[in-house]
Amino acid sequence: APMPGARGAMAAAVLGGRLYVFGGSTGAQTLGTAAVYDPGTDRWSALPAMPGGVREHMHAVTVGDRIYVVGGRPSN
Repeated sequence: APMPGARGAMAAAVLGGRLYVFGGSTGAQTLGTAAVYDPGTDRWSALPAMPGGVREHMHAVTVGDRIYVVGGRPSN
């Protein structure tokens, strides 16, 4: 399934066989949104907004059963 809304400069990580995407930019707007893709259902779902507001150019890493999103810059 296509990702809901194009974005660049986002962070992504895999946990439990699902792809998680955080923040990023549409080119005109920096985002504070997050989404998860489940390949088993071929469906994207919205997640709660990222704490701390909008960010782009950050990194995400999976450690155990958690995803950490670090760095980046707020922008708009």
